[in-house]
Amino acid sequence: MGLHTLGRGVHPADLGECGFGPRVIDSLRRGLGSVSNAAEAAAPVSPLLDSREVASYLKVSESTLSRWRSAESGPPFIKLGGIARYRLEAIDEWLQNLEPHHGPPN
Repeated sequence: MGLHTLGRGVHPADLGECGFGPRVIDSLRRGLGSVSNAAEAAAPVSPLLDSREVASYLKVSESTLSRWRSAESGPPFIKLGGIARYRLEAIDEWLQNLEPHHGPPN
């Protein structure tokens, strides 16, 4: 993925396999809105992810994510100007709800 997926000022060291790395994700989770590096502090990172970023994060195709939206079975999203956007916290919560809950055997 190119640097353009997260906006201006994102350093290649912040990008991981999924297009955004642990420093960016940690910043989003802490609600800082920007990465911690002083040189990058002036470039805010949106708390909203686009479909490409979410598909990469979940390791699925964008078309799979689109099908999930249509079937209302994927992660929760909001529409801004007709474009789906996702909150990282909502995606993580959705993932946790997919995990099997192991209770005592019946």
